[in-house]
Amino acid sequence: MKRRINMLLPILPIFICLLSLIAALISVKFIPPKYGIYKIISVIIFLLICILSISYIVMDYRKSEELNKAIIHDLQLSEANRRGIPLRYPDEIPKDPLFQGLFQQGRQYEQEGDYVEAINIYKDILNYWTSPAFIKVSAYNSIGLCYFDQGEFGQAKENFINAENNLGEIEDRKEKQNAQAPVFNNLGLVNKALTNFPLAKNYFYKALKVNKKIGDQFWEANILQNLASLSLSLNKPKEFITDLKKSIQSYQKALEIRTKDKFPIQYAVTQNNLGTAYQTLAEVKDKTENCQLAIAAYQKALEFRTRENFPMDYAMTQNNLGNAYQTLAEVKDKTENCQLAIKAYQKTLEFRTRENFPMDYAMTQNNLGVAYQTLAEVKDKTENCQLAIAAYQKALEIHTKEHFPIQYATTQNNLGIAYQTLAEVKDKTENCQLAIAAYQKALEIHTKEHCPMDYAINQNNLGAAYGILAEVKDKAKNCQLAIAAYQKALEIHTKEHCPMDYAINQNNLGAAYGILAEVKDKAKNCQLAIAAYQKALEFRTRENF
Repeated sequence: MKRRINMLLPILPIFICLLSLIAALISVKFIPPKYGIYKIISVIIFLLICILSISYIVMDYRKSEELNKAIIHDLQLSEANRRGIPLRYPDEIPKDPLFQGLFQQGRQYEQEGDYVEAINIYKDILNYWTSPAFIKVSAYNSIGLCYFDQGEFGQAKENFINAENNLGEIEDRKEKQNAQAPVFNNLGLVNKALTNFPLAKNYFYKALKVNKKIGDQFWEANILQNLASLSLSLNKPKEFITDLKKSIQSYQKALEIRTKDKFPIQYAVTQNNLGTAYQTLAEVKDKTENCQLAIAAYQKALEFRTRENFPMDYAMTQNNLGNAYQTLAEVKDKTENCQLAIKAYQKTLEFRTRENFPMDYAMTQNNLGVAYQTLAEVKDKTENCQLAIAAYQKALEIHTKEHFPIQYATTQNNLGIAYQTLAEVKDKTENCQLAIAAYQKALEIHTKEHCPMDYAINQNNLGAAYGILAEVKDKAKNCQLAIAAYQKALEIHTKEHCPMDYAINQNNLGAAYGILAEVKDKAKNCQLAIAAYQKALEFRTRENF
């Protein structure tokens, strides 16, 4: 009913104007001459109503035009921030149809998941000898983002370094600072992905230092959020919480400027990112409270990111909302919140179709699979695991090994987890073997050299699958395979670089030795199990965890 009323509101002034004209004409024709004064008064009243309605229509049109101009400028500003274009250039890029067209075309290819063509477009920009320095920086940054989104971190880093090297060609000091912040931030992200944590931290701090001079609260919040993620990887919960709280404060300060009325898109973007910051904080502190704050922020973003006006932004925030409900489900009302997450993902998939946005479609199908998998922990395990598997398989129709290898590997890993969970209630041997096969497919891409962190996670999951299989088949053999997988994970999840993951792996390794002790070398394997548990307890302290 409310939606119908909202649809009628824009045409109501026109309807009133027409009725007033008709009423004025009826008054002239049908009111008898003896009531002449009443005829004149009624005609004047109806004409005044008509004039007021027309004035309202004109004012509403002008207001709409102004809002559209603000939205267009806001969109350019958002895209400029991401690409590393100095902030004054959103007003200048549209004046150059060549660069405007090329960047738009490249972005379109990215949305379609055709990164090869997107990269070729950005390379074309570099080949124009007239390209100014800030355009070159943006082009290299865009190429780096394409490689980063595909998980090709080495090539991403190379292009971000090229962007960094071209910063020196920007002569104006303020323009150079505006370009430096996103480039340094991206170099921090790619070095974190490559587990070069000291260099990543250095770049994030460089980005923060530059941003202090610029005074952009939104960018500061983004960088702090990335720095917090790095602290979490290094098992520094206090630093993680401190950085995230600073990030949240910066987003809140940004919202004092990025108001809904003046900068509607930037307001929605900031609320969306604020939601992500709260959701990330929920990983280590006050999960219920922070998830609820994240949900509230996403819902504020959705006040503007409507399905009618901005369907793809609406879909993005619905996807994030689904993630928040899914995280909340870990600690509160699991069934209800998983169902809300599933509902949000399904709304996302109304727009993220396989035909129009295949990459986003596949990502959301993957998230939907995770939600069904979580729901399977408390309700209808068999049915929900099968729904999760079906969603992952839909994602894999797009996330093929040939075209999207990193996404393929991630989805295969999730598929393995779903089969592993299903093995708890149905066909344990068969489903464990399917889980192992999925993990092994993931490891074809998630190699130790190219994706060390994902490699370690997959090896840990593979170890768990072998451990479950050992319960029903070849106990000694499968326990030994589990131990081998955990030991491979520990080559990456070291005590120095990933202490939290190191502790988890040592705990799992201890469990595997414990099971092996039931059938082979009891004293030796029990001692190995105890040693592994003690190593885990060096970091799983009462204070931290």
